[in-house]
Amino acid sequence: MVKDHGRENPTFILTNSKELSLQRVLEVYAKRWRIENKIAELVMFFNLNSLFTYYDPYSF
Repeated sequence: MVKDHGRENPTFILTNSKELSLQRVLEVYAKRWRIENKIAELVMFFNLNSLFTYYDPYSF
């Protein structure tokens, strides 16, 4: 549980890693959170929710 991070409520972070220290878990989480926020921002900016994708099984 992380407190005093600029939010009113504490944040709970779960991990299955037994090797990483608490500090390292928080560092990795913070980096990932920034990446996910940037992706969400780009999805909204480029309206990627309406992106059409096509898979051609013969293209390989």
